[in-house]
Amino acid sequence: MLAEGELAEGEQRAVKVRGVSVLLHRSGGMIQSIDAVCSHMGGPLEEGKIENGCVRCPWHGSTFKLTDGTVVRGPATRPQPAYEARTSEGQIQIGRAA
Repeated sequence: MLAEGELAEGEQRAVKVRGVSVLLHRSGGMIQSIDAVCSHMGGPLEEGKIENGCVRCPWHGSTFKLTDGTVVRGPATRPQPAYEARTSEGQIQIGRAA
């Protein structure tokens, strides 16, 4: 997956997990993760701007909460799949959120 030390505070990056591109973001010591491919038209969310706990797609401006993938602003109408992120033995691990 990804070593915990490879994701600095305030940093975002996309990683592949079982063939799925996942956006990771560390803020306040917490790691949040949602699907990295925008549900609207497939934009790369890892290239988007993160503000106030949300990521804005660089292609058309859809905005999603990093905590649960909820659409804050369209044009997207479907939320992003959200994942549970945790650290174990110095590695970031991703699992499907409940």
